[in-house]
Amino acid sequence: MSDNFFYILLLKPNRVDDIIDFSRQNHHFFLIIDMDSIVSEMQVMVAIDRARRRMENSSRVRELGPLVLMYISGEPQVGKAIRAAGISARTKKAMIVCDNAEEMKKFLDQFGDAIEQIMQPPIPHDEPLRDREVFFAMSNVDFQS
Repeated sequence: MSDNFFYILLLKPNRVDDIIDFSRQNHHFFLIIDMDSIVSEMQVMVAIDRARRRMENSSRVRELGPLVLMYISGEPQVGKAIRAAGISARTKKAMIVCDNAEEMKKFLDQFGDAIEQIMQPPIPHDEPLRDREVFFAMSNVDFQS
């Protein structure tokens, strides 16, 4: 399974609930993250890795998406993690992590009027100066949940 990153501008905040519903109803891995909560692509890749490993070793959280948001935000509680790293009406830029190209195409077709795709990644691939902070926060999730 290969995850692809896509970056979008949210042009219509009133469509956020529809976008969230699309993500929830998807049968593939399709996660939308508020860019304000992300330091680097590496942070997201490591969060996904840790979440998948935890799912394999029995996690109380039953869905991969919320668990990834927990690792990204460093929040051991699902609700707080969703509020910290998930999208909302205040979100301007978002990252989509998707493991199925056909689902991404459906998303772009359905929400083309509400989003604009950003072709160049607006965040660095890695941010070594922030690694300690980012990975310490992820460890917080492992120890407290």
